[in-house]
Amino acid sequence: MPHFTRKSCVAITWNAAGDCRAILMRRSGDKCRVVKTWNAMADRDRSVAELVAEAAKALNAKDAACSVAAGLGGGWGMADIVMPALPPDQMRNAISFELRKHTPLTQDKIRWGYRASLEQKDKKKGRNIRLVYVRNDIWEQWLDAISGLSQLDLVIPPPAVLDPLLSDKTIIFTNDKPQDATSYAPAEQGRDISHGVEAADQLPIDELIPAGFIKWDLITELPVKEQQAFAPAVVLATYGLTDAATQDAATLCQLPANLKPRRNIMMAMTASLLLTISVLALFFYFVVGLQARYDQMRRLEAELKKTTQEVEALQKLVKADKKKVLADLKNEMSGVMPSKPTLPFVLLDLSRAVPPPAWLSGNFIWDEGLVKFTLEEPVTDPTLTATIDSQELLDALEDSPYIGDVRGLKSSFDVRNSKRTRDFDLAARFDTPEEAAIAEKRNAIRKEVARQKAEQERKENEERRRQEKQAAEEEPEAETDVEVEEEEKPEETAPDNTPRQVPAPRNLPLPPPPPGR
Repeated sequence: MPHFTRKSCVAITWNAAGDCRAILMRRSGDKCRVVKTWNAMADRDRSVAELVAEAAKALNAKDAACSVAAGLGGGWGMADIVMPALPPDQMRNAISFELRKHTPLTQDKIRWGYRASLEQKDKKKGRNIRLVYVRNDIWEQWLDAISGLSQLDLVIPPPAVLDPLLSDKTIIFTNDKPQDATSYAPAEQGRDISHGVEAADQLPIDELIPAGFIKWDLITELPVKEQQAFAPAVVLATYGLTDAATQDAATLCQLPANLKPRRNIMMAMTASLLLTISVLALFFYFVVGLQARYDQMRRLEAELKKTTQEVEALQKLVKADKKKVLADLKNEMSGVMPSKPTLPFVLLDLSRAVPPPAWLSGNFIWDEGLVKFTLEEPVTDPTLTATIDSQELLDALEDSPYIGDVRGLKSSFDVRNSKRTRDFDLAARFDTPEEAAIAEKRNAIRKEVARQKAEQERKENEERRRQEKQAAEEEPEAETDVEVEEEEKPEETAPDNTPRQVPAPRNLPLPPPPPGR
């Protein structure tokens, strides 16, 4: 059963012979009925365009909810295709790429549109689309035929609207001649079209269009040939009552702007009037609100003037000199607000605090007292954390009177260059009394450790010198013993029986002692 959404529809058809037919169909519930018919033949005195305009006027097409027209005969075609489920703005572009596969002419020689309101049997396979195309010369003939109308919704051939209106029915159109009758039978996709139906010229309209929802009272009173001539108009009028016509109007071949329907003018005028009244009301409300704000501003200005006068009177009563008060405040604030060390002091302390073999790399950033720097040091063993202990370095930096809030950020090891890189950040500021006391204690501990270490090294050096001196005193006695043994040993001879020369022992100088620290 079709889904009807409109109350009335006017359908107009014409053929190449100039036979113009029109009907007015109204809906009542789920049934529709032909309430009025009109037909005429074009001749020398009246053209097809005049007949179409006369038919629309006779059936009062302006008051109908929908109006559809079609030119009968050849010059057009349709094809059922399956496309992906795309939005409307992309569907037309996608179909244009497939157009050459389904049309015998190139795209510049046809006008085309499509219907997306067909029944979707299997949504997984895609969306069923009916492509409708017309030759450019035929389309121009159709536009000439409808040029006398003031408004029109659609121009579409009747066979292109059979689905889903009559999707399970076989429809027959007799065309101009009985032997040219065409049958449109339901198929798995689209319609099976066959020409030359036997005895088609003897079939009444209710057999050509087996639709149970159409009441044929007025049509069946006409002769069979007249009934057959009205069949295309009946199909178009029934299609115009459904929601499919509303949906297809945006995707089929577009009509000129002067033929676009202009219905519900009174409702549009009423809406415009209401919009105008709303705008005027808002404007009035804005003006009233602006006036209230203006009055409030005037009251505030009066209060401000009165307050200003009172303040000036109070200022005259102040006996203290303003400049003196401001100077005292400035001196007091300058004593409270601490100053910060400058870059040279911080850089000098960093250079003193970082012991060799580490050094500061070029990555040094000074940002209003916030410092970020990178420390590089050679490392022969990559398993070592660092040559310089991180905590000792942090303590040394913290003990500086110009540095505080020291943090170690990250550490990385460069295998190729055998060096370790560590990043730090700190703040350039003076130490607080508590921090200064802690730094003094640490410095005392460092001095004591350095003194003990120096004392230990001094003792080790003295012990080494004493041992070297003792070894030097014992060396002559050992040389005398060697000479006695050499006298008792027979003289070695060379292979030619000549005495072999033995070098005399030499006194080698001792290595100098290492310098003391």
